[in-house]
Amino acid sequence: SPLGADPRTRTWYLVPMASPVNPARPPEWAPPSPLPGSRQTARLTLRPYTPTDARALYEAIAPHREAYLPWLPWVRFCHLSPDDTDHQIARFMNAWASWPMSPADNAQIGFILGAFSRQTGELIAGTGFNRIDADRANAEIGYWVHPAHRRKGYAAELTAALLSWGLTPQARGGWGFRRIHIFANAANAASAGVPRTLGLRQELHAVSDRWEDGLGWCDTLGWAVLATEWDTANDRLLRPSSAGHPARPAAG
Repeated sequence: SPLGADPRTRTWYLVPMASPVNPARPPEWAPPSPLPGSRQTARLTLRPYTPTDARALYEAIAPHREAYLPWLPWVRFCHLSPDDTDHQIARFMNAWASWPMSPADNAQIGFILGAFSRQTGELIAGTGFNRIDADRANAEIGYWVHPAHRRKGYAAELTAALLSWGLTPQARGGWGFRRIHIFANAANAASAGVPRTLGLRQELHAVSDRWEDGLGWCDTLGWAVLATEWDTANDRLLRPSSAGHPARPAAG
Protein backbone atom coordinates (compact mmCIF):
# COMPACT_ATOMS: atom_id res chain seq x y z
CA SER A 1 0.00 0.00 0.00
CA PRO A 2 1.20 3.56 -0.68
CA LEU A 3 2.12 5.99 2.07
CA GLY A 4 -0.11 8.87 3.08
CA ALA A 5 0.85 11.88 5.16
CA ASP A 6 -1.03 13.76 7.88
CA PRO A 7 0.26 17.38 7.72
CA ARG A 8 -1.18 18.17 11.14
CA THR A 9 0.87 15.57 12.98
CA ARG A 10 3.64 15.14 10.40
CA THR A 11 3.17 11.38 10.49
CA TRP A 12 3.02 8.84 7.74
CA TYR A 13 0.52 6.00 7.43
CA LEU A 14 -0.34 3.21 5.03
CA VAL A 15 -3.27 3.82 2.67
CA PRO A 16 -5.36 0.63 2.20
CA MET A 17 -5.74 -0.40 -1.44
CA ALA A 18 -8.21 -2.72 -3.08
CA SER A 19 -6.68 -5.97 -4.30
CA PRO A 20 -7.93 -9.22 -5.81
CA VAL A 21 -7.70 -10.65 -2.31
CA ASN A 22 -9.56 -7.76 -0.68
CA PRO A 23 -11.57 -5.92 -3.37
CA ALA A 24 -13.41 -2.71 -2.59
CA ARG A 25 -17.18 -3.16 -2.46
CA PRO A 26 -18.89 -1.18 -5.25
CA PRO A 27 -21.55 1.39 -4.40
CA GLU A 28 -25.19 0.35 -4.27
CA TRP A 29 -26.95 0.34 -7.64
CA ALA A 30 -29.27 3.23 -8.43
CA PRO A 31 -31.22 3.92 -11.62
CA PRO A 32 -29.58 5.98 -14.35
CA SER A 33 -30.48 9.65 -14.42
CA PRO A 34 -32.16 10.37 -16.68
CA LEU A 35 -33.75 6.96 -17.15
CA PRO A 36 -33.15 5.28 -20.51
CA GLY A 37 -36.00 5.96 -22.92
CA SER A 38 -36.28 3.06 -25.38
CA ARG A 39 -34.43 0.21 -27.05
CA GLN A 40 -35.03 -1.22 -30.51
CA THR A 41 -34.64 -4.73 -31.84
CA ALA A 42 -35.06 -5.90 -35.42
CA ARG A 43 -38.84 -5.96 -35.01
CA LEU A 44 -39.67 -4.29 -31.71
CA THR A 45 -39.38 -1.09 -29.71
CA LEU A 46 -39.09 -1.58 -25.95
CA ARG A 47 -40.28 1.44 -24.00
CA PRO A 48 -42.27 2.42 -20.91
CA TYR A 49 -46.04 2.62 -21.18
CA THR A 50 -47.74 6.00 -21.45
CA PRO A 51 -51.42 6.88 -20.89
CA THR A 52 -52.03 6.65 -24.65
CA ASP A 53 -51.15 2.93 -24.49
CA ALA A 54 -54.03 2.10 -22.14
CA ARG A 55 -56.42 0.84 -24.82
CA ALA A 56 -53.77 -1.35 -26.45
CA LEU A 57 -52.72 -2.85 -23.12
CA TYR A 58 -56.30 -3.51 -22.03
CA GLU A 59 -57.14 -5.20 -25.34
CA ALA A 60 -53.97 -7.31 -25.17
CA ILE A 61 -55.04 -8.72 -21.79
CA ALA A 62 -58.80 -8.62 -21.23
CA PRO A 63 -60.07 -10.80 -24.12
CA HIS A 64 -57.33 -13.38 -23.61
CA ARG A 65 -57.19 -13.96 -19.86
CA GLU A 66 -57.44 -17.73 -20.07
CA ALA A 67 -54.52 -17.83 -22.53
CA TYR A 68 -52.22 -16.27 -19.91
CA LEU A 69 -53.23 -18.63 -17.11
CA PRO A 70 -51.99 -20.25 -14.98
CA TRP A 71 -48.59 -18.64 -15.57
CA LEU A 72 -49.63 -14.99 -15.03
CA PRO A 73 -51.98 -14.97 -12.03
CA TRP A 74 -52.16 -11.15 -12.06
CA VAL A 75 -54.45 -11.26 -15.10
CA ARG A 76 -57.21 -12.43 -12.74
CA PHE A 77 -57.29 -9.09 -10.91
CA CYS A 78 -55.61 -6.52 -13.18
CA HIS A 79 -56.97 -4.77 -16.27
CA LEU A 80 -60.54 -5.63 -15.36
CA SER A 81 -61.78 -2.51 -17.15
CA PRO A 82 -60.31 0.27 -19.30
CA ASP A 83 -60.33 2.52 -16.21
CA ASP A 84 -58.38 -0.11 -14.30
CA THR A 85 -55.76 -0.19 -17.05
CA ASP A 86 -55.51 3.61 -16.84
CA HIS A 87 -54.84 3.17 -13.13
CA GLN A 88 -52.26 0.43 -13.75
CA ILE A 89 -50.30 2.59 -16.19
CA ALA A 90 -50.36 5.43 -13.67
CA ARG A 91 -48.84 2.99 -11.14
CA PHE A 92 -46.16 2.01 -13.66
CA MET A 93 -45.27 5.64 -14.29
CA ASN A 94 -45.18 6.43 -10.59
CA ALA A 95 -42.86 3.48 -9.95
CA TRP A 96 -40.53 4.69 -12.70
CA ALA A 97 -40.38 8.09 -11.01
CA SER A 98 -39.75 6.70 -7.51
CA TRP A 99 -36.49 5.28 -6.23
CA PRO A 100 -36.06 3.50 -3.99
CA MET A 101 -39.36 1.78 -4.75
CA SER A 102 -41.52 0.29 -2.05
CA PRO A 103 -40.92 -3.47 -1.65
CA ALA A 104 -44.35 -4.15 -3.17
CA ASP A 105 -43.71 -1.98 -6.22
CA ASN A 106 -40.25 -3.49 -6.68
CA ALA A 107 -41.68 -7.01 -6.65
CA GLN A 108 -44.89 -6.38 -8.61
CA ILE A 109 -43.97 -3.53 -10.96
CA GLY A 110 -40.31 -2.51 -11.14
CA PHE A 111 -39.44 -0.89 -14.45
CA ILE A 112 -42.20 -2.24 -16.69
CA LEU A 113 -41.89 -1.99 -20.47
CA GLY A 114 -44.10 -2.67 -23.45
CA ALA A 115 -42.72 -4.28 -26.61
CA PHE A 116 -44.31 -2.62 -29.64
CA SER A 117 -44.06 -3.57 -33.30
CA ARG A 118 -41.74 -1.18 -35.13
CA GLN A 119 -43.79 -1.70 -38.27
CA THR A 120 -47.36 -1.29 -36.99
CA GLY A 121 -47.06 0.10 -33.45
CA GLU A 122 -49.08 -2.84 -32.12
CA LEU A 123 -48.41 -4.04 -28.58
CA ILE A 124 -46.74 -7.44 -29.02
CA ALA A 125 -45.49 -8.27 -25.53
CA GLY A 126 -44.66 -7.02 -22.06
CA THR A 127 -41.41 -7.22 -20.13
CA GLY A 128 -39.20 -5.24 -17.74
CA PHE A 129 -36.88 -5.34 -14.75
CA ASN A 130 -38.22 -6.08 -11.29
CA ARG A 131 -37.19 -7.57 -7.94
CA ILE A 132 -34.12 -5.37 -8.15
CA ASP A 133 -31.48 -6.05 -5.50
CA ALA A 134 -29.63 -2.73 -5.42
CA ASP A 135 -26.94 -4.00 -3.04
CA ARG A 136 -25.95 -6.66 -5.57
CA ALA A 137 -26.83 -4.71 -8.75
CA ASN A 138 -29.04 -7.66 -9.70
CA ALA A 139 -32.42 -7.65 -11.44
CA GLU A 140 -35.00 -10.13 -12.66
CA ILE A 141 -36.53 -10.16 -16.15
CA GLY A 142 -40.04 -11.39 -16.86
CA TYR A 143 -42.04 -11.44 -20.09
CA TRP A 144 -45.39 -12.25 -21.67
CA VAL A 145 -46.39 -12.40 -25.32
CA HIS A 146 -49.81 -11.62 -26.83
CA PRO A 147 -51.44 -14.95 -27.80
CA ALA A 148 -51.71 -13.85 -31.45
CA HIS A 149 -47.93 -13.39 -31.65
CA ARG A 150 -46.59 -16.46 -29.91
CA ARG A 151 -44.12 -18.90 -31.49
CA LYS A 152 -42.59 -16.18 -33.63
CA GLY A 153 -39.41 -15.68 -31.58
CA TYR A 154 -40.51 -12.42 -29.96
CA ALA A 155 -39.79 -13.46 -26.36
CA ALA A 156 -36.21 -14.47 -27.13
CA GLU A 157 -35.69 -11.34 -29.25
CA LEU A 158 -36.90 -8.90 -26.61
CA THR A 159 -35.14 -10.74 -23.77
CA ALA A 160 -31.79 -10.70 -25.57
CA ALA A 161 -32.16 -6.96 -26.15
CA LEU A 162 -33.26 -6.34 -22.58
CA LEU A 163 -30.25 -8.24 -21.26
CA SER A 164 -27.99 -6.05 -23.37
CA TRP A 165 -29.74 -2.87 -22.24
CA GLY A 166 -29.69 -3.95 -18.61
CA LEU A 167 -26.04 -5.04 -18.56
CA THR A 168 -24.68 -2.04 -20.48
CA PRO A 169 -22.94 0.46 -18.15
CA GLN A 170 -24.96 3.55 -17.34
CA ALA A 171 -22.25 5.75 -18.82
CA ARG A 172 -23.01 4.11 -22.19
CA GLY A 173 -26.80 4.47 -21.99
CA GLY A 174 -27.66 1.23 -20.19
CA TRP A 175 -29.09 0.34 -16.79
CA GLY A 176 -25.78 -0.75 -15.29
CA PHE A 177 -26.81 -4.05 -13.72
CA ARG A 178 -24.05 -6.47 -12.79
CA ARG A 179 -26.22 -9.57 -13.00
CA ILE A 180 -29.68 -10.48 -14.35
CA HIS A 181 -31.69 -13.62 -13.70
CA ILE A 182 -34.85 -15.25 -15.07
CA PHE A 183 -37.19 -17.67 -13.28
CA ALA A 184 -39.74 -19.96 -14.90
CA ASN A 185 -42.13 -22.69 -13.85
CA ALA A 186 -40.65 -25.94 -15.11
CA ALA A 187 -44.07 -26.84 -16.54
CA ASN A 188 -44.11 -23.68 -18.67
CA ALA A 189 -42.09 -24.92 -21.62
CA ALA A 190 -42.47 -21.69 -23.62
CA SER A 191 -41.12 -19.48 -20.84
CA ALA A 192 -38.29 -21.87 -19.97
CA GLY A 193 -37.37 -22.09 -23.64
CA VAL A 194 -36.31 -18.44 -23.78
CA PRO A 195 -33.22 -18.53 -21.49
CA ARG A 196 -32.33 -21.92 -22.94
CA THR A 197 -32.42 -20.51 -26.45
CA LEU A 198 -30.15 -17.67 -25.34
CA GLY A 199 -27.74 -20.13 -23.75
CA LEU A 200 -27.98 -18.69 -20.25
CA ARG A 201 -26.49 -20.57 -17.32
CA GLN A 202 -29.07 -22.57 -15.40
CA GLU A 203 -28.44 -22.04 -11.69
CA LEU A 204 -31.60 -23.35 -10.08
CA HIS A 205 -33.91 -26.34 -10.14
CA ALA A 206 -36.05 -26.08 -7.02
CA VAL A 207 -38.25 -29.15 -6.73
CA SER A 208 -41.94 -28.76 -5.93
CA ASP A 209 -41.51 -25.27 -4.47
CA ARG A 210 -44.38 -23.32 -6.06
CA TRP A 211 -48.12 -23.82 -6.26
CA GLU A 212 -49.91 -23.18 -9.55
CA ASP A 213 -53.69 -23.26 -9.53
CA GLY A 214 -54.87 -26.10 -11.73
CA LEU A 215 -51.47 -27.81 -11.68
CA GLY A 216 -50.52 -28.18 -8.03
CA TRP A 217 -46.94 -28.10 -6.77
CA CYS A 218 -44.42 -27.36 -9.53
CA ASP A 219 -40.66 -26.99 -9.88
CA THR A 220 -38.97 -23.61 -10.39
CA LEU A 221 -36.08 -23.20 -12.82
CA GLY A 222 -33.66 -20.27 -12.76
CA TRP A 223 -31.02 -18.88 -15.12
CA ALA A 224 -28.60 -15.98 -14.82
CA VAL A 225 -25.92 -14.07 -16.69
CA LEU A 226 -23.25 -11.59 -15.62
CA ALA A 227 -22.34 -8.39 -17.41
CA THR A 228 -18.89 -9.85 -18.02
CA GLU A 229 -20.46 -12.80 -19.87
CA TRP A 230 -22.80 -10.95 -22.23
CA ASP A 231 -22.01 -9.26 -25.56
CA THR A 232 -24.16 -6.14 -25.25
CA ALA A 233 -23.31 -4.99 -28.78
CA ASN A 234 -24.65 -8.18 -30.37
CA ASP A 235 -27.30 -9.36 -27.88
CA ARG A 236 -25.68 -12.71 -27.15
CA LEU A 237 -23.31 -14.55 -24.85
CA LEU A 238 -19.64 -13.77 -25.22
CA ARG A 239 -18.84 -17.44 -24.67
CA PRO A 240 -21.86 -19.53 -25.68
CA SER A 241 -20.22 -22.76 -24.53
CA SER A 242 -19.79 -21.43 -20.98
CA ALA A 243 -23.47 -21.91 -20.15
CA GLY A 244 -23.22 -25.64 -20.70
CA HIS A 245 -26.66 -25.93 -22.29
CA PRO A 246 -27.36 -26.49 -25.98
CA ALA A 247 -29.58 -23.96 -27.73
CA ARG A 248 -33.20 -24.97 -28.23
CA PRO A 249 -35.84 -23.49 -30.50
CA ALA A 250 -37.39 -20.24 -29.30
CA ALA A 251 -40.84 -20.77 -27.83
CA GLY A 252 -42.09 -17.19 -27.57
